[in-house]
Amino acid sequence: MSPTPTPLPTKIGILIFPGFQLLDYAGPLDALNILSYTYPLSLYTIASSLSPVSTQTSAGTERGSAFAQCVMPTHTFETAPRDLDVVIVPGGLGMRGEGMEERMKGVGEWLEGMGREDGEAVGGIRWILTVCTGSEILARTGVLDGRRATTNKRAFNEVCLFLRFFFFLFFLAFPLSLALLSSFYVFLRLFLQ
Repeated sequence: MSPTPTPLPTKIGILIFPGFQLLDYAGPLDALNILSYTYPLSLYTIASSLSPVSTQTSAGTERGSAFAQCVMPTHTFETAPRDLDVVIVPGGLGMRGEGMEERMKGVGEWLEGMGREDGEAVGGIRWILTVCTGSEILARTGVLDGRRATTNKRAFNEVCLFLRFFFFLFFLAFPLSLALLSSFYVFLRLFLQ
């Protein structure tokens, strides 16, 4: 008797926080939007509150810039479904610098709670995908300890600061577009089989 095939993921959650990188959010979602034309998907945008979340960073603010976009979450950490198949974690300057603790409040705890509980998998999460420096957010939770992952080469040393027993494969000279596509290659390949 053949083993039952693993069902393809349908519930996609994406985490956002103040100062997230818009491309890290929009790039993967654009690819998934196209996939949703032929395969049923549900999207859940998750943040600490239901208020719009801005991409504004302290770097822009310090230079007098008021140029940012806002994304409206659909769920909070408390109301997000526990049976997500995939969670996407974007990077961004908001996860660093002065005020980082306030901007990232609850993010690590939510990721830890969604991934493991008393050593057992929680809910239906099968994959946690990070984009660029989103791997640093995940590394801070300890979820990446002992696992292989990718990150932005410029953030390699910062990400390694949060790891104990971790080996990195990282991009040496790929353009950003290839880095985004590479991050989702395995995920999308599952859908296209």
